[in-house]
Amino acid sequence: MTLGRGVAILASFAFALAACGDDDEAPERADGRPYVRFPPKEGERVIREIHVSGDLAEGLGATGAAGKLDFRGLLDELSEARTHAGYVGVFVRFRSHGMSWARAGEVAAALARIRNARKPVDCYLEESDTVTYRIAAEGCSRIWLTPAGDLDLVGIASQVVLARRLLDRLGVTPDLLHVGRYKGAADTFMLDEISPETRETLDAVLDETFAELVDSVARGRNIAPDRVRALIDEGPFDSDRAMALGLVDRIAFDDEALTRARNDSSATRVAVDETRPAPTNLLEIVSSLSADAPEEPTADRIALVHVTGAIVHTQARGGGFGGISTVGSGPFVQALRRFSNDAAIKAVVLRIDSPGGSALASDLIWHAVRRVARRKPVVASIGDMGASGGYYIAAGATRILARRSSLVGSIGVVGGKVSLHRLAERWGVRVATLRRGRRAAWTTALEPFSADERAAFQRGMERTYARFVSRVRSSRQMPRERVAAAAEGRLWTGGAARRVGLIDEEGGLLDAIARARSLGRLGADAPIEEWPPRPTLAEAFSSALGSEGDAVAAHEALPGDLAWLRHVPPGAWSSGAAALVLPLLDGEQTVAALPFVLVGR
Repeated sequence: MTLGRGVAILASFAFALAACGDDDEAPERADGRPYVRFPPKEGERVIREIHVSGDLAEGLGATGAAGKLDFRGLLDELSEARTHAGYVGVFVRFRSHGMSWARAGEVAAALARIRNARKPVDCYLEESDTVTYRIAAEGCSRIWLTPAGDLDLVGIASQVVLARRLLDRLGVTPDLLHVGRYKGAADTFMLDEISPETRETLDAVLDETFAELVDSVARGRNIAPDRVRALIDEGPFDSDRAMALGLVDRIAFDDEALTRARNDSSATRVAVDETRPAPTNLLEIVSSLSADAPEEPTADRIALVHVTGAIVHTQARGGGFGGISTVGSGPFVQALRRFSNDAAIKAVVLRIDSPGGSALASDLIWHAVRRVARRKPVVASIGDMGASGGYYIAAGATRILARRSSLVGSIGVVGGKVSLHRLAERWGVRVATLRRGRRAAWTTALEPFSADERAAFQRGMERTYARFVSRVRSSRQMPRERVAAAAEGRLWTGGAARRVGLIDEEGGLLDAIARARSLGRLGADAPIEEWPPRPTLAEAFSSALGSEGDAVAAHEALPGDLAWLRHVPPGAWSSGAAALVLPLLDGEQTVAALPFVLVGR
C-alpha cells in the first residue's frame, strides 16, 4: 500500500469520527477554567458566551473561518440566548474580521433583539474593523475594547485594478465582450481608466453602504449622524480616544470584562457552545485517530512555558514560517490562565527566546503574565533574546534572569506598510480608489500613505510606545525617568540590562527553575510541566510525513495573493525579520519587534 493511499484511508476514518463523535473537551473560559456546556437548569442564571470569527460560512456542515459556527448556527445561538429564560445575558467575542456587510446586518439585528428582550449584550473587541464595529454599535448594550486594541472605524472604500498596460507590455491582447452598459467585469483587462458606468455603480453601492453604517452607529451609540461622519474621517482610534469619544464603553482585558458582565447580571456561571471543526490537515487527521495524549499531572509542580519565535495575534498555538517559530497569543493566554487557576502549580517559569512581534499580542500576553504573578511567582528566563515584544512579556514576571550575553530590551515600536504602487505603475497597473471616509483605504498596499494618514499613524505609534514604557514601569516598579533612559529602542546585553534595571540577576534556565522552586516553596525534585507539551505520537507521525499543518495554521490569515510566502525556504528569514514582517502581513500596522539577529552568536 502506498503512503498516499494510507493517508487517504486515515483521512476517511478521521472525517467519519469527526462527524459522528461527541466533543467532550470543553474550551477554557476567560478565567482559565472549563466552560459548562449543559443548558441552564430551572432557576439558574447563566451568561451565554458566543464567539464570532470572520465571515461565517453558509450551509450545513460548514465550519466558518475559524472552524467554529456556520452562519445559521450563529443565528440559532443568538435566538436561543434570547428566548431561553435561563440565559440572563450574552457575552460576544469578536475574534477576527472580514464579515460581509449583509451578514453583519443580520448579526447586528439578532443582537439588538436580545438587547430589546432586556438581556444585556456585552461585546468584547481586541481590535475592530469598520464592519465589526457596525455590528457592535447597533447590537450591543456595552462595548469593551482591550487596552492595546485599535478601533479602525475609517469608512469604506473600493479599489479597481486596471491592468491593460501590463497586458500590452506582455504582448497579451484581451478580446472580451459584454452585454449591458454596466457589466464591468472585464474592465480590469480591457481599460486603462475606470469606466463612467463602473464608477456610477460603485458610487451608488458605497453611498448606500456608508449611509447604513452611519445610521447604525448613530442609532446604536446615540450620536448625531453628522457627528458620526466627522468621527469616521478622524479614525482610526486607540482605546483611550475611542472611549473618550463615546464609541466604546469600557477599556479592559477579556477576563475583566467577562467578570464584570457576570457580576452585573448576577449570573452563576458562563456557558459556551462551539462545534468541533472537521480536520483540515494531516496533523489534525492523525491526532483525531490518536489517544496518546499525556495524562494531566496532579502533584505540586512548576510550569515551564516556552516563548520561542515571533509573537503573533492568532488563536493558533503557533508553528513555523519559512523555518521560523511563532507564538500564538490566544493559546498562550489560555495556558497561563490555566496555570494561574491550578493550585498545584506553585510557580511558573517563562523561557523566552523572542525578538517580539505583534504589539497587541504582546500586551495580551503581558496581562496574562501579570495575572499569574499576582497569585504565584513567575520567573522569566531570557535565552538568546528577549527583545521588544519578548521583553514586553518578560516585564510582567516576578523576577527576570538573563545570561550576560543575552539580548534584552529594545523597548520601542515600529510599523507602517509596504506600498506596491510604484511597482504596479512600473508594470502598467493602475488603481482607481473610491472611498467614503478620509482614511478608508489607508491600509491598502496599492497606495502610499498620504501626509494625513502618516501623521495619524505616527500618533498611534507614539501611544503604543507610551503604553510599552508604562507596562515596564508598573511591572518593574521603576521610576519613569529610569525606564525612559533604558528605552528608546536600545538593545542591551544581559550584563548591561542588569545595571540599568531591566533584569534582576544573571543566570540561565536551570537558575530560573531553581529560583522558581525556591519562591514556590518546592523541593529540588518537584516535577515540571512544560507548555507547549512535547509532541504526541500523532504529531510526530504527522511531522515525519512532512505535514505543514502548523505553519499553515499559524498563518491562516495571510491573504491569498501572499500565500506564496508560506513556502519561503528555511533559512530565508531571520527570526527578527519574521517578527517584523509577519504581523504586518497579518493586517497589523504597529509591532514591537527587533528586525535583525546577530550572526555567529
